[in-house]
Amino acid sequence: WKVFHPYLSIRSAPGFPDLLLTRPGDCVLYVEIKLDGKRPTPAQQAWLDALGQATGTEVYCWRPADWTAIAARLLPTPALR
Repeated sequence: WKVFHPYLSIRSAPGFPDLLLTRPGDCVLYVEIKLDGKRPTPAQQAWLDALGQATGTEVYCWRPADWTAIAARLLPTPALR
């Protein structure tokens, strides 16, 4: 995976997701990282909604409780090996 995470988001557009991930043969993933029980801010949700409507993207809000699903999505699949 190629991963982008802004070093200091203070100069970025408010609410832009924490991570952008991509790898050959896969789509672009936009991921907001939250603690269990926390929700995206309105600005974060607006970005997630807009990016989720784009072709070739997947959008997630991942929390520590999602670890099994996160690993399943990020580990290599037979088609990409």
